[in-house]
Amino acid sequence: MNAPRVRPCGRRDTATRLAALPLAALLLLAAPVAHAAGVTLPLELDFSFLRDTLVRQLYTAPGPSAPVLDDGHDCARLALFDPRFDDAAGRLRLRTLARARLGTWLAQRCALPVDWDGEIEVLLEPLVEPGSGSLRFRVIDSRVRRPDGGSAAISGVLWSWIKGSVHPLLGSFHVDLARPLADLRTFLPLVIPESDSSRTQRLVDSVALAGARVTVAGVVADLRFEAPERTPETERARAAEAPLGDEEIARFSERLQHWDAFLTFVLLHAARDTTATGVRRELLAVLLDAREELVDALA
Repeated sequence: MNAPRVRPCGRRDTATRLAALPLAALLLLAAPVAHAAGVTLPLELDFSFLRDTLVRQLYTAPGPSAPVLDDGHDCARLALFDPRFDDAAGRLRLRTLARARLGTWLAQRCALPVDWDGEIEVLLEPLVEPGSGSLRFRVIDSRVRRPDGGSAAISGVLWSWIKGSVHPLLGSFHVDLARPLADLRTFLPLVIPESDSSRTQRLVDSVALAGARVTVAGVVADLRFEAPERTPETERARAAEAPLGDEEIARFSERLQHWDAFLTFVLLHAARDTTATGVRRELLAVLLDAREELVDALA
């Protein structure tokens, strides 16, 4: 069974998708399921989100730039600048400007230095790290280009030296989704009857990343869990269950404080973009409205 894609519009996309995971899971649990079935929620990480994450991890110098190598003598140095992501026939493509110098430090001087400025194009493949909530990116191929995008000429020695440093660096790039997955595991028991602890635990234990793929908009990470089986007995029990009373609604609202902590995490993540103040206010309003509508629907 596949869930409808969570696709809010505008610049709030990635943060809202993270926040929407508990609501989407709740709707799926409320849908009729004749047998236990795998449910997949596609979580889209757009190119701007990937770039922001890359900058925070690797491009930490002003610019932003990534100081890959520097021998301290201005004889062997390499730095990357201005990273951009896009799609290249189903592969994640990173384009980054680069500036390099390679020489030999000899007798207190840099002998035969070679300077190069251009662009490096790297193809990456997103991979789910087994047993974790992280996406890793494997370097598939790379090449150099001129700053204007044309083909560049570079010596084999210099290019081998650049690749030997750039590939391991970019291979360390990852997107950590463990926190939203943990928050989803915390939230799910709030909407499952406490009397069915084994059903609850099976559902919580099944939450995991199942795979990732590249689209024209970014990377889609597939979040998968096993929807619980619904038997005639459980359906009769659900049909006989009385509507929630005022006290039960109040208790449920109190337990939604856990979700409020999750929203705080999402909004703090969005707050890293200092240009998105208006979007953050709109995002908060949307999420709080959804919270109130959920309580009203239960009533």
